[in-house]
Amino acid sequence: MSGAVLDVAVERLAGGRTVVTVRGEIALANADDLERRMDAAAEDSDALVVDLNDVTYLDTRGLRILVHLARRHQEGTTQVTMVAGRDGIVGRLLEITRLGDVVPVRQALPQLDV
Repeated sequence: MSGAVLDVAVERLAGGRTVVTVRGEIALANADDLERRMDAAAEDSDALVVDLNDVTYLDTRGLRILVHLARRHQEGTTQVTMVAGRDGIVGRLLEITRLGDVVPVRQALPQLDV
């Protein structure tokens, strides 16, 4: 997975909300960059939605980043929600690891007003 391809799009919405859409492979090769980008997106946000529906690979480093993101903001001022369908690899991993006990995990992207 050293050549893992990852695309991260950050969309800032009205009301201090931010959607981070992640596509591709989250692996050791790109995990640090992803972590920096998600932390930066969360800095100025009241609500951060992380859409993981198009992630095709997630290794343990990537999973750790998601857990740390959720925990860091669990008691902070930024509400974090993860989006991952149960049929996808990420949704299954989030269910197995019970990340939903720490942060809300939704099946689909919530309807957000722009």
